[in-house]
Amino acid sequence: MAADSRIVPPVNAPRGLDRRSVRTVSLAAFSVFGVLRLDRENDTAIEELIAPTVESMSCAVVRVRLSQARAPVLQVMVERADGAPVTVDECARISHAVSAALDVADPIAGSYSLEVSSPGFDRPLVRAADFERFAGCEAKLQTVEPVGGRRRFRGRLIGYADRSVRIELGDDGEVCVPFAAIRAARLVPAADTAGGKG
Repeated sequence: MAADSRIVPPVNAPRGLDRRSVRTVSLAAFSVFGVLRLDRENDTAIEELIAPTVESMSCAVVRVRLSQARAPVLQVMVERADGAPVTVDECARISHAVSAALDVADPIAGSYSLEVSSPGFDRPLVRAADFERFAGCEAKLQTVEPVGGRRRFRGRLIGYADRSVRIELGDDGEVCVPFAAIRAARLVPAADTAGGKG
C-alpha cells in the first residue's frame, strides 16, 4: 500500500509545463539519477498497469521507476497529452487514481511510497519517439558500455533511425548511439545550454 503524499512545487518546468505545475511527492521522496538500482522489467509491468488510468485523465506516462532501496519509492512521471501545464489538482487526482489502481492489482510486494511528478526542464528521454519529438534540442546521453570510446554524450538531437539515436556533437560531428545501449538520457535546460558545457 502506498504511503500518504503531499504536494510541493516542482524544481523546474519543462517544455509544455510552467511553474504552476506540481509534483505530488511522498513523504519518503527521493531525488537521484543513476544511483539507485532499478528493476526495469518491473517498471515496465507497472507502467502497463497504470497507463490506462493516467491516459483516461488526459495525461501520459513519461517514466516509471521503482527503487530497490530499503524504503522503496515508486516514481511516476506524467505530462499532459496536449502539452498544456500539469496543474496541482491534476497531479493530486492522478496520484489518488494511480494509488487506487495499484492497491487493486498489488504488483509490489511490501510497503512503498508513491511519488507522482511532472518533468522539469531536464525532461528524461525514455522512448525512441522522445528522440524524434525533441529533435533540435540539446540533450545528454549516458550509455551502459562505451560507444566509440565514450559513455557520455552531449549535443543537439537529430532524431532516431535504424534503432539508433542521432546526435550532433559540435566539432566531433554526428554520432549514432544504439538505443539499446542508452542507460539514461535527458534534455539540457536552456540555461545550461547558454552557460556552456557542464
